[in-house]
Amino acid sequence: MEEEVIRLSRLLLLTLSTPIKPGTIHRLRLDNIFEQALEEAVYIISHAEDAYRRGVELRRGERSLHSLGIGKVIQSSLARAFEHLERRPLVGLHVAVHTSALLLGYGGGEGYRSLLDGVKMLYRIGSDDVIAVIDGMEASSLGDEVRFLDSKGITRRSITLQGTSLGDFYEVMSILDTGFLLNLKGVKLLKEARIRNEDSIYKIVLGSYLKLARIRGLLQVQTGRGLKYLAKLDRELQLDPRFNRLLGGTFLLALISMD
Repeated sequence: MEEEVIRLSRLLLLTLSTPIKPGTIHRLRLDNIFEQALEEAVYIISHAEDAYRRGVELRRGERSLHSLGIGKVIQSSLARAFEHLERRPLVGLHVAVHTSALLLGYGGGEGYRSLLDGVKMLYRIGSDDVIAVIDGMEASSLGDEVRFLDSKGITRRSITLQGTSLGDFYEVMSILDTGFLLNLKGVKLLKEARIRNEDSIYKIVLGSYLKLARIRGLLQVQTGRGLKYLAKLDRELQLDPRFNRLLGGTFLLALISMD
């Protein structure tokens, strides 16, 4: 497996396991939601190498944007996780990991700069890939996400007629789920929110989560309040789907902050 994919896989596991992320998945929870998330991570990782390879082939001229198929990779990743785990997948993590892998492969291993610079390429990826992602959502019981798109007037017909690009699609979906922040508007937010001067990867992940939670108006907590306070807050919040929608963005923000 390519070194970049190994790095993404490691960060995915850290994003899920870092304690204590109030309101969402972490390894100190007393239920089995963390173990279920690790199982889902296996299916995400198994598709990340394919996404990276497609980016490399695009850079080398061995694959065209028309035949890129990143939407199919995301669709397959979502569908396989849902089929084997029989629960709604964490769509933002699937999208964030596979899109990052694609852009890093396309950028030739130049780190987060190539990741952010490559975002412009997403606006040249056409409607077939967008529709494939939506098909994956529908097949994975992600009804809330599909209804959100309907409320924005985004359907298969409108996508085809307007030639909606993957970048345009991500802009809309990032309103709901931060895992779609790899778009021109989202990149600005990621750059501004970047975590600096932390001595631990765990602190970077936790800081990224809390910063996004504050940006989205879900938490007012400051990172300096300590794990005891966060544990109390976690007990009060319980599990909340709104906080699960921060996980993909946490992965992305931590990724660029680590570089």
